[in-house]
Amino acid sequence: MAFGRTADSQKEAERSERDRQKADDRAGRDRQKTDDKAAKERAAAEEAFLRSPVGRATAARAEGAGFFHVELEMSEVGRSNLDLLVGYTGAPGLERKRPGHGDVLAQVEDVGWRLEHVGYVYVETGQVSRDKLLSSGQQVATLGKTVGHFLFRRADPASPR
Repeated sequence: MAFGRTADSQKEAERSERDRQKADDRAGRDRQKTDDKAAKERAAAEEAFLRSPVGRATAARAEGAGFFHVELEMSEVGRSNLDLLVGYTGAPGLERKRPGHGDVLAQVEDVGWRLEHVGYVYVETGQVSRDKLLSSGQQVATLGKTVGHFLFRRADPASPR
């Protein structure tokens, strides 16, 4: 027992010290959880960036590639959910256009690429057909999407590969 203290005050001081240590331990564990969560979020964001067109362009440039190719979906032709539930109505498919990709293309060029060639292709993803009512033949609706192919050339071709 410390000089000038009673047994009760000594026990209270020890209890207070244990409570403070427990609180510090909890705070340390909470900080560690927060740090771990932040690290996981940073890793997920970096992985998402590396899967994006700009991230892939950055990686290709770092590897010394001379060309970089990216495919971007431009629009999709499909049927509405109601058509799928009640059956094909003979109406043409609904076209859903994607937002423009100009910002992505500009960001790829900012990384050090120059747009060299662009091409578009329609990719058929399915067909829906139905016999015509009261006549011969069939009605056919084609489902698919339009994809843009963008080929970039390294902006500084003199650099070593």
